[in-house]
Amino acid sequence: MLEVIDLLLAPLFRVSPIRYLRDPAYRQRLRREQGKAARWRMIFLTVLVLSAIMLLALVILARYGR
Repeated sequence: MLEVIDLLLAPLFRVSPIRYLRDPAYRQRLRREQGKAARWRMIFLTVLVLSAIMLLALVILARYGR
């Protein structure tokens, strides 16, 4: 599921949010290349991904819950 979200968002923002969270070397390279803009972009993307997962969980609970 996370890989699908990553494939959808990576081309849009030129950065892979899942790889950013998992790979410290990738995170350091982005900070060196893009500075603070990359950090704020990744914070936004992380919040966006987590919100999408929570929304999907709510939809599943509403549909298949008690």
